[in-house]
Amino acid sequence: MICKVRDTIAKHNMLSGVSSVCAGVSGGADSVALLHILKRLQPEFSFSLCVVHVNHLLRGEEAERDARFVQELCERWNIPCNLVECDVAAIAQAQKQSLETAGRAVRYAAFEEENCDVIAVAHTRSDSIETSLFHLARGTSLKGAGGIPPKNGNVIRPLIDCTREEIEAYLFENGLSFVTDSTNTDDLFSRNFMRHHVVQPLKARFPSFELSYAHFMEDAALAQLFLEERAKDLLDTAQGKEGYALSVLQSSHPAVLQCAVHILLCEKMQKQTEREHVMLCVRAIQSGDGKIEIAPHCYFTVQKDTVAIKDEEPFSAWSVPVSGVPSTVQSPYGTYRINECCGDARFAFDRRFWIDPKKADGALCLRSRNAGDLFSSPVRKQTKTLKKLFNEMKLSASERAKCAVLAAENEHPSTVIWLENVGVSTGFQASQTTDPVWIISKERNAEPHD
Repeated sequence: MICKVRDTIAKHNMLSGVSSVCAGVSGGADSVALLHILKRLQPEFSFSLCVVHVNHLLRGEEAERDARFVQELCERWNIPCNLVECDVAAIAQAQKQSLETAGRAVRYAAFEEENCDVIAVAHTRSDSIETSLFHLARGTSLKGAGGIPPKNGNVIRPLIDCTREEIEAYLFENGLSFVTDSTNTDDLFSRNFMRHHVVQPLKARFPSFELSYAHFMEDAALAQLFLEERAKDLLDTAQGKEGYALSVLQSSHPAVLQCAVHILLCEKMQKQTEREHVMLCVRAIQSGDGKIEIAPHCYFTVQKDTVAIKDEEPFSAWSVPVSGVPSTVQSPYGTYRINECCGDARFAFDRRFWIDPKKADGALCLRSRNAGDLFSSPVRKQTKTLKKLFNEMKLSASERAKCAVLAAENEHPSTVIWLENVGVSTGFQASQTTDPVWIISKERNAEPHD
């Protein structure tokens, strides 16, 4: 088996230029075999070797037994060993994670503390197959179907081409003892269920299953690598000042486009990227229009021939009473002036924005939009909610937040009298002979105040 491990190390360039290796050792069969092989390879590759064992404080005396076993093993083999204890259950509860997720994070954090060139862990081909099947059962792409990568950053897996049976045979041949985690028989853990009720029956029915599936994982990983390279080239070609050129993305192969979108979402989303999000964004690109929220206040947008990911400020409602005309209103987004305009001075302004003072009498306020607000267009002879109107105008959440309305102070929802950048609603618009008229102007545009 050591020849197979040596081939794996060479194939994936695991130890080239490496002067120090930290091995994660639980005391189980796989990690004991890994440590023994690394010790045998030390003279050949000239690296220093240390061990980290993490006690998750989940199995009481059994966990303490494992720690003692690893410590004694390292003493016999003259390998430095660091025993780490961490309350994984408390961490999982505090961070709302599964025990498996929290435990993995704790282990790798402990490994990194050693500051070695690489971290060697004892995942095998059997582990990789179980992981791949688990991903397929939950839903995955080629990347998940490829199983556990042999090398990921500074993490190496020298046993990744070895089966569990080969590990056990190696231990027997070399007279090596190990400890067994009693939770390995508990089918409540997904990996154990996959091992006992999926992989083992398949191996019993199809003796070549493990090797055949390993070849599939290799092909899937190669295909994923090819797609990622093409996707990155696509994004480089489509990159512009404001985002990515829609026409370039639309002309790409669907598989490459899907991979490119996945890459973009992974950079922005705060949780694992789901296929549903990817496909929503792909369909928006293919249709040439769309807006999908991918994280709080972060949107994947397709508009004006550009694809972009934009962070938008959360909407903050505001309202200021208008205490007469002329009047100055300070909003979070700028200063508005409401003035009376007479005679020929009226014609310096677009008539769409002329307000008839007689029709807009009563208590008024300048404010942000409210749910259900209506605008009646004098041009289109249609009444629509501001939400529908803004959708048709393709305004972003940030642009909608900054769009002011003049309305009756105590009516909600109400027909707005004046809508910034749009005009005056039917029933409040001044005629060509109306004199004077009200004109609302925005003196300056600012970012929201702290």
